[in-house]
Amino acid sequence: MDELLVAVNPDPESSSPSPSGAARDAATPATSPAPAAPEPTTSEVRAWARAQGFTVPDRGRLRPDVWQAWRDAQQQ
Repeated sequence: MDELLVAVNPDPESSSPSPSGAARDAATPATSPAPAAPEPTTSEVRAWARAQGFTVPDRGRLRPDVWQAWRDAQQQ
């Protein structure tokens, strides 16, 4: 039984075991870039596409070329 406790919490002096790497992850600075801005809703892109002259359906998925055109326009 003591071996099991040591395996779960190798430092018996600590008050509670932390999940694997959780304490280490909190102290480690993030090295990845900031997350990208969230994509707009389909209805927002649909409205933008119509204003740009694209023919888009009232419902359903938008074609990949419409999404790409929106992304390209946002980078300018």
